[in-house]
Formats: sequence, C-alpha cells, structure tokens
Amino acid sequence: MMKELKKLRENGKVEGGLNTKLNEESNNLNCNTVSILLPYLEELIALLSVNSTDHIIDETEFCNRFHVSRRTTKRWRDAGLKFSQPTDKKIFYKLQWIEEFLDKNSFQGF
Repeated sequence: MMKELKKLRENGKVEGGLNTKLNEESNNLNCNTVSILLPYLEELIALLSVNSTDHIIDETEFCNRFHVSRRTTKRWRDAGLKFSQPTDKKIFYKLQWIEEFLDKNSFQGF
C-alpha cells in the first residue's frame, strides 16, 4: 500500500485533502504496526539483554549444530527444554539452556 501511495504522489494524482487523508492513514498504519510488534520486540530485547555472554541460536542453527531433527527439538521442548518464542514462527534457545537440559537428561554409560 505504501508503494502505491508513493507512486500516486510522485505522479501527481493525489491532491489536496485526499493527500492529507492518505498521509494520516499511512501514519495510523505505522502506529498500528509498531503497537503490534512492540511486545515481541520487548521480549526479544529482554532475552538478548539478560547476559551479553549468553549465546542465542534459532531452531535451524540448533538442529545443524547438534545434528537433530526439528521433531527432536519439539520432543525436547515437551520434556522441559527452555526456549523463547517472541514471534509465532521463530524459536530461540540459549546455549546455556540446551547444555543444562542435556546435562540433566543424559546418563553415563557403563
């Protein structure tokens, strides 16, 4: 929508009161977008600012580093592995959380 508005303004097809109304609508859209994203951003900032030495990885990197499937990570989360999901799609883990989970749930061989 923003690109379309910009093209209309550049071509001179948006005039007077309509231009003002479109500016107000685009500002409202930006405010709505920010209000929707703000809780997710705050959670992510809190997660990142806990300790700058904590390494945070997403699920794809987790699977690649530990050579496990996404289904295995889901089973581990169900079994108590801590994770953060600031958005509906991305899942993040602190390496410390993974290490604690593996230490607690692994056993020594014979």
